[in-house]
Amino acid sequence: MGVKEISLSDFQSKLGSLRYSDYYGIITEIPGDLGLPETTTLEEMESLLIKAAKDCFDDTIEGDIALMALGLMKGFCHHEVHGKAKKEFPIKKRRIKFLNESSYLVEEYGGLYVSYEDIEKAGSKVVKQVFDKLGKTEDRCLNKVATKIYRKNIERLKEYMPTQKIALPDCKSVLLSDGMAVQANNIKNAGSAGNTASIKGLSDTMQSEGYTYRTEDINAGADGGTFVRKQDNVTIQVNINNAGFIPKSGGMDKNLPPVEYIFVPVEAISLEPLQSYAIKTAILPKEAQGAFLSYVSSDTSIATISADGIVMAKESCGDAEITIQAESGCTIKVPVSVRQKNNATQKRYGWGPKRPTYTIENVVDHATFNSITNNPVLGDERDFVRIVEVNSGNTFTNMLEIEPDKQYAVYIYYHNNASETYNDKEHKHAGVARDVRVASSFPDKLNAGEYSAVTGIIIASKTIPPSVWDAARITAKQDVTLHYVTGSAKIYNQWDVNGRVLSTKLFSRQGVFIGLNELNGVILGGGKYSGQIIYKIQTRPIKDT
Repeated sequence: MGVKEISLSDFQSKLGSLRYSDYYGIITEIPGDLGLPETTTLEEMESLLIKAAKDCFDDTIEGDIALMALGLMKGFCHHEVHGKAKKEFPIKKRRIKFLNESSYLVEEYGGLYVSYEDIEKAGSKVVKQVFDKLGKTEDRCLNKVATKIYRKNIERLKEYMPTQKIALPDCKSVLLSDGMAVQANNIKNAGSAGNTASIKGLSDTMQSEGYTYRTEDINAGADGGTFVRKQDNVTIQVNINNAGFIPKSGGMDKNLPPVEYIFVPVEAISLEPLQSYAIKTAILPKEAQGAFLSYVSSDTSIATISADGIVMAKESCGDAEITIQAESGCTIKVPVSVRQKNNATQKRYGWGPKRPTYTIENVVDHATFNSITNNPVLGDERDFVRIVEVNSGNTFTNMLEIEPDKQYAVYIYYHNNASETYNDKEHKHAGVARDVRVASSFPDKLNAGEYSAVTGIIIASKTIPPSVWDAARITAKQDVTLHYVTGSAKIYNQWDVNGRVLSTKLFSRQGVFIGLNELNGVILGGGKYSGQIIYKIQTRPIKDT
């Protein structure tokens, strides 16, 4: 009945070693070594560790990381039982499963990777970096759990441990945000984005005049070219043009930490003429997220690159290089190869990324956008950006020749393909897409005979994949400039926001939030929650001088 006295560091070390152990050895060997009562059973020890993790981390993803490391979540156990046989579930497999099922990758790497397969494609060096970082996080979380139960005497342990075994919890996929769980209902009125005093010290997200401000994290949109971020429990206003804190704003005239590394998930980009590709990036350290990145193409006759990181292949075949650079000087180069395929007769082009597709008859059990191939109205939803001349009587198309002194309407369709069944609490809201934004771009001018594209991107958190994009090809009959018709961008759906004018954030890298009854970035799964964004472009002739 005695309890062995060991130091806290030894306690932490022994608890940490459990993730590598054969779980069946714990009953007779581990409790005494850990300084727990020697009569502690496996079931009692499991319950003790689960309760300690929940108490330490308040059901956030850090608690999931600790329980995953110990094999104490459903599907993450140390062992599987097949009859009388025992089969270990090694830590590597648990980690891979966790990376695939939790939102850890999306948060830690800015959506650059959404699965272990993405990491493997990036190479062995990246695999090692991700595992090393996750391992260090496990150590930190397990040390905190160890500290929670260190040196509890037998009587206190009896009170601390439940009378019945706690069932293994599920992986909750809660976003990790500076050690806090991001809740979905943190909405309050913020007032103007420029009114720093009115938002200082709040720990929620805010809605005001169609803009959303998320004060507990950097993921937000706001007016005036700024967004807000909470750091060290103080809400600050950040200028997204130079990625630095706005000077003389409450004495917070310091800069974001310099970018040390830029991640890109591909070593090279291969395109056909007139195809587009959206480069995904993530940066380290995590605190530098939101830093300004510049994109430059070495040969714009082969491929251009927008400020949003969208590569557009020109008609000419050849090679170019995209340089991505942070203000710190950190740089990465990505080769682009444009080649014509002999059998290139594809009507659609420029959509991505490659993703699982479904039919309207499928029951989709997770949030995903525009992946149904037989939509009764649209057809293949991957082809979701289209254009038409206003008042022409024609239908929207994905290829169009434009002329001067005319208006053109751009159509961007969105549909969360999850079944409505998965929107409810019983299914852990697996069908609900959050932080849903739409971004679009079009060229400022086109020369006669030149090809370019109108692009649309749907971005969200906790969807698979985290973003989808498409482009409609346009060419010019003669030299023209293209201009957004002010106030023409509107959202259309069956809900309260129907007909609401969207801000020009639509044409920024961050995009503009969409929604149902509010523009709060929440889109439920199911056809009745789908909709479209439509805006107009005015063309004008380029006159010879």
